Parts: sequence; structure tokens; C-alpha cells
Amino acid sequence: MLIVTVGGYVESVPWTIKGVDLHMGVRISFYQIYMREGVTVVSPWGNTFELFLDFGDPAEVRIKGEGVRSKHKQGDLVVTWEIIYPPRGSLELASLLRYLQGGRW
Repeated sequence: MLIVTVGGYVESVPWTIKGVDLHMGVRISFYQIYMREGVTVVSPWGNTFELFLDFGDPAEVRIKGEGVRSKHKQGDLVVTWEIIYPPRGSLELASLLRYLQGGRW
């Protein structure tokens, strides 16, 4: 038997395995949500999906059949939205948000 150890090698993948499902987080900004800009997600099988988040949507999207594959089971790819909030402290942003939501100046 031959065992080869490669030191210092770390492969980074965006997925974590939970049972037969693969989980990943996708960052999206308020601007992207408001403008309905899609986020491209690539499954480990090379399939690409354009995902959109709208206000009030669930915090995660399940893509059927894109997880771990075995003889008896096929998992899903579960994408969790990580929303990037604008920084606090901007009076201009606060005024614009209030205006957009129908508030008075």
C-alpha cells in the first residue's frame, strides 16, 4: 500500500454536506433584491441556476437533485440567502428609505 500526503493543500468549495443535501450561502445586496438582479449558482455537477430573491421570499431555496448522489438517494442543493445590509448612520439613506416607503420628510 502506498499513502501519499500532500502538506498545506486546502481545497475550498462553497458547499457543506448535511446527509445527502449540499448547503451553500449566497450573498445578495438590498440593491440586487430591489432591482431583481439574479445571482448565478453553480452546482457541483456543473449545472448553473439563476436565482432571484424578492422581499418576503423564504430564507432558502432548494434545488432538487443537485446534491449528493448515491445508488439509493439523491440529495438537493440548499441555497441560503445572506443579505448584505447597507451600513447604518447615513441620514441621506434613512431619508430616502422613509420617502420610498411613503413617510413624510
